[in-house]
Amino acid sequence: ILESLQRADSPIRLLAQDWRALLFPDADDAQFADAYAQTLTFALLLGRLEGAHPLTPETAAARLQTQHGLLARALSLLTDPQARPEIDAALNLLLRLIGALPPQPSSPDNDPWLYFYEDFLAVYDPHLRRDAGAYYTPLPVVQAQVRLVDELLRTRLHKKLGFAHPDVLTLDPALGTGTYLLSIVEHALHAVRT
Repeated sequence: ILESLQRADSPIRLLAQDWRALLFPDADDAQFADAYAQTLTFALLLGRLEGAHPLTPETAAARLQTQHGLLARALSLLTDPQARPEIDAALNLLLRLIGALPPQPSSPDNDPWLYFYEDFLAVYDPHLRRDAGAYYTPLPVVQAQVRLVDELLRTRLHKKLGFAHPDVLTLDPALGTGTYLLSIVEHALHAVRT
């Protein structure tokens, strides 16, 4: 990837320019290459765990589309046909390695996305994991915290609908896998329905 970034006509270089313009304007070539490889690997691995077979970027993206649409779109973008020849050798090796894993479809109670990224990053780059603060909060802990804050919103701040109250705004500056926001949305939907 780093070699491709040096060529003016490289589709990967164009992708890096878009990446910087939209997401990380200060990312240098090494940071882009690392993020590119990490996202591609993680998306393919998650697609395989979700049952993509045979494993290709297209089958992985299709498997991820329902539950992980943003990651599916990222996978499609990262394996754009114009950029594909530049990463084909590495991508084919990655597909063979990940394709050897048995698929383990997730269930609503066992979503690999929620647990997997922390484990993936711990092996992929432990220093990046530490620097990024990528640590997973177990779902039961998140749900308990959401219930407690919702109760405070209702009883102390007089917001009858808790998180669903129109005046309540929730920010999660360390979004990660979105566990907190997803739990808040589910909790608010339940409150509105009852």
